[in-house]
Amino acid sequence: MENERKNIKSKAENYEKIIPAYEKEMNFDHKSHKQHLKKLKKERDKKKIIQSKITIILIAVIIVAIVGICLGVHFGKLAKYKKLYGKYEEPMTIYAFDKVYDNGSAKTTEYVTKSELVKMVIAATLNTSDIDKYVYEPSDDYTNCSWIDYAVANELLQDGNINKENATNPATLGDLLKYFSDAKTKLLKLELNTDEDQKTSKINSLSSDLKIALVDMVNNGIISLDGKKFNENSKIIKGQVNEVISNYVLKYNTITVGDEKVNINEEKIPANKDEYPYTVAGVDKSIYEIGFSINDERTKSNPKDMYKDIKELYLQIGTYTKNYYDTILNIDYNTINKEDLKYALEDYSLYGVEEDELDRYIQYVKDNKIVIEGKASVQYPIIYSDGMKTRVRTKLEFEIKSTSTRDNLLYLDLANNSKITYSKDKYVIYIDNEMGTRLGENSTAQYNYDTCIYDMIIENYKDGITRE
Repeated sequence: MENERKNIKSKAENYEKIIPAYEKEMNFDHKSHKQHLKKLKKERDKKKIIQSKITIILIAVIIVAIVGICLGVHFGKLAKYKKLYGKYEEPMTIYAFDKVYDNGSAKTTEYVTKSELVKMVIAATLNTSDIDKYVYEPSDDYTNCSWIDYAVANELLQDGNINKENATNPATLGDLLKYFSDAKTKLLKLELNTDEDQKTSKINSLSSDLKIALVDMVNNGIISLDGKKFNENSKIIKGQVNEVISNYVLKYNTITVGDEKVNINEEKIPANKDEYPYTVAGVDKSIYEIGFSINDERTKSNPKDMYKDIKELYLQIGTYTKNYYDTILNIDYNTINKEDLKYALEDYSLYGVEEDELDRYIQYVKDNKIVIEGKASVQYPIIYSDGMKTRVRTKLEFEIKSTSTRDNLLYLDLANNSKITYSKDKYVIYIDNEMGTRLGENSTAQYNYDTCIYDMIIENYKDGITRE
């Protein structure tokens, strides 16, 4: 019996002791519980932070991916533009058309406004950066207003087509094709070549008028089709304008003077072609390859570098050079007189005419019955700086028709009291004529130094002319 009670007691001790609720409340460890809750909260907060970081990282990755794609597309376009049009930035600078843009830059990827495009078309056609001399009343009511006035006056635009409100709107491909096409027909008076070939016949994204304009440009090498799409409403960049201008001015000879044609014959291109903005077909390459006179190495400038600064003076330089030397090369003892000769020379002479020297020469011509006939022609674009003076390579052709002496036949030969002898009757010589600007004159016009011709003759062309 005693043993049974012990067994029951032993079993009871092994069962979990049941504690009443009121006793549990009294024995509860609040401090440990709070610590436990804090631990749980920290773990939950830590999980939230980790989840937030993951979310932020995922968002950042997505943003970076989107930006990367956008930048990739953007830089892909830039690379494509530069590949297609980058090479045209240099000729734009050489021909000084870069400074005609509103911001003075021909950067390929910049966009072009409507009024700016009109300006570029006219500038390329007239080879000028100054439209004020072509319009009756220059205006600055809005950006490029005078250029728009010129375009309207010459039927490139309808009045009001470009105005103060839309002058700075982006230009489109359709504008580019139309304005250059109209400039060709209305300013240059040339017909369009509208013969389609296999490639141009497949272009169906343009209106009929613009398609004709594009076909003409492709046929004349103004625009290439390679790698390009043609949407007439797409905004254009300067690279597209640069391409058209660089080819347009050479094809239609708008940068040359008079009837000169840009040389396109590879066999006639001089070895030193990089020293010139262009060469012309009418000048032999051997003339281009003759070296330049140099007075100061520090400030000398070749024709290519000079062109961008003095291209607006090319016609004036040529006219003054030709008129000056045409006067000297056409002398007749039967008709020569001081008043006419002085008047013919002094307008083109840097320092005017010394009357004593003029009197001396006129009397010499009469005494020796001298008759000379000839002409002068500037060898464009061989206009450079020797570091001190502007030099203009000029061809002089003359024939001695009558004389009782072989000495000092040309004006200023007598000036240095030396004897210059002409042993032949006919001459073709080349000189690097000296020119400069008049002091105190508010002009960049170039005038002829009164220099003896013999002193400017290029060495290889002195055959038959000697000095003692």
